[in-house]
Amino acid sequence: IFAWRDYVHPDVLPVALERRRQSFDNGEPIEMTLPLRGANGEYRPFLALVVPVRDATGRVEQWFGTCTDISAMEGTLKRLHVAEERLRLATEAGNIGTWEWDIAANTIIWSDRVYALHGVDPARFTITVDSLATLIHPDDFAMLWQKVQQALAENGGYSAEFRAILPDGSMRWLSCWARTESN
Repeated sequence: IFAWRDYVHPDVLPVALERRRQSFDNGEPIEMTLPLRGANGEYRPFLALVVPVRDATGRVEQWFGTCTDISAMEGTLKRLHVAEERLRLATEAGNIGTWEWDIAANTIIWSDRVYALHGVDPARFTITVDSLATLIHPDDFAMLWQKVQQALAENGGYSAEFRAILPDGSMRWLSCWARTESN
C-alpha cells in the first residue's frame, strides 16, 4: 500500500485526511490541490483527484486516484494574473475599454470601462448591434457601420471617431480601433 500521507505537507495533512474521510463516507470524488514532497525533499503543488469505482449496484468497490504536478501551471497562472493586472492598470490609466464581437454567435462582450464610457449599467444594458445603435449618434452610426462592414469584407481593421449618446442625452466623443480575427 502506498503511504501517501508521508508525502503530504504536514500543515495540509489534517485537511487532506478530513476531505478523504468525508469523501469515503459519502462516496463522492475528491479534488484538491495540495503540496506533496518530491524525491529531492521539496514540496510542489499537485492536483489530487480520487474517484470511486462502483459495481453494477452502485456500491463502491475501490477508489482510483491521480496526482498531477501543477507547479509549472501555477507559475504560468501567476504570470497570467500579473499580465492581467498590468492590462487592467493600463486600460484604467488610459481610460480605454476593450470589446469583442463573436459574429457567428452574435455575442458582444464589453469590458467594464466600455460600459462606463457609454454611461450605461452592465446589469441593465444588453449589448446587441441594435442596442449599440441607440448609443451612437445617428449621423455617426452609418459611417461606423460602413467601416465595420468593410473591415469584415477585407478581413482587416478600422479606426473611427464618433459621438456617443449618454443616457442623460449629453454626448461624448469616443475613438474606436478594431481588427478582425478569424477562428
